[in-house]
Amino acid sequence: MALNRRGLLAAALSFVYPGLGQLYRRAWLRALAWVALAVALAYLLTPPELLTAFEEQGLAVFETATIPVELTLALLVIRVLSAADAYFLTAAQTADRETALADAVPTPGRTETETDAAAGAEAAATCPNCGREIDDDLDFCPWCTYEFENGE
Repeated sequence: MALNRRGLLAAALSFVYPGLGQLYRRAWLRALAWVALAVALAYLLTPPELLTAFEEQGLAVFETATIPVELTLALLVIRVLSAADAYFLTAAQTADRETALADAVPTPGRTETETDAAAGAEAAATCPNCGREIDDDLDFCPWCTYEFENGE
């Protein structure tokens, strides 16, 4: 299995902050779930005295405060899992796209009419550039901004 560059970028973004890679791949609910999980975990594992000191001193508290090891490890695990999720989400989307494109290519044993019907049905429901689902009444693809010609 070859490395997916878009998947690596999504994974790197998710490692920077959980959910960024999912935002990059336009998986809005997944991104929101990862962000909410990271924020909730940080809030729940941060000692109350550190929260109080942060409210009083702001970011200056981190110059002297010690962050608990449990919090650091938990947030690291969340980042790694979010990065893996972003990579595999991208890999799955890429595989779906390749499958859709392969279905439009003539295959031995299929008549030309069957191939044209399959390609026409696929083209009506998906963008010819990126393969994502689109609405028929749009003049462009909302995913890749590909402009359709009048006949598409």
